[in-house]
Amino acid sequence: MDKRKKVILHDLPDDMAKKLFATLADDYLIINANEKAAKCVGCFECWLKTPGVCKFADKFQTVGQAILSSEKLMIVSEMLYGGLSIPVKRLIDRSIPGITPFFKKKRGQLHHLQRYKSETEIKAVFYGTEDFSEEEKLQAIHYIEAMGLNFYSKQNEVIFAKFDDLGEVKI
Repeated sequence: MDKRKKVILHDLPDDMAKKLFATLADDYLIINANEKAAKCVGCFECWLKTPGVCKFADKFQTVGQAILSSEKLMIVSEMLYGGLSIPVKRLIDRSIPGITPFFKKKRGQLHHLQRYKSETEIKAVFYGTEDFSEEEKLQAIHYIEAMGLNFYSKQNEVIFAKFDDLGEVKI
């Protein structure tokens, strides 16, 4: 996986992704979470045996480095139960090699130390949210805030959109 400074992680159908991302510059790494990927099994080999690299030798073996060394991370995900879709969550879980097994206290909580020095900006766009309650949307905001702490984000933004209105969201 290459190391571009801007990463888009999405679960969109191919036709919608092509439409939304067709005009982006080459400095974007676009990761389609719908592609076949192993699931994190919590073995921690990425910390102990092969630091920074997942033991599963698939296309997403170094997704943690790509995500956690980026300057901007845009997540476009269908909202499910106040959180990310299953495919997007699977790749966020696979990003664990991008942090270390060591901890420090941050805002009164323990958080992993960074493996790659970066202060990313996270922009999460949740679609399919028109039938969700304000409480579920608040859960999604809290989820992204917690992810921002773990990813050493300097800024988080959460947007809720209808699927048909995704073309109006600024990337």
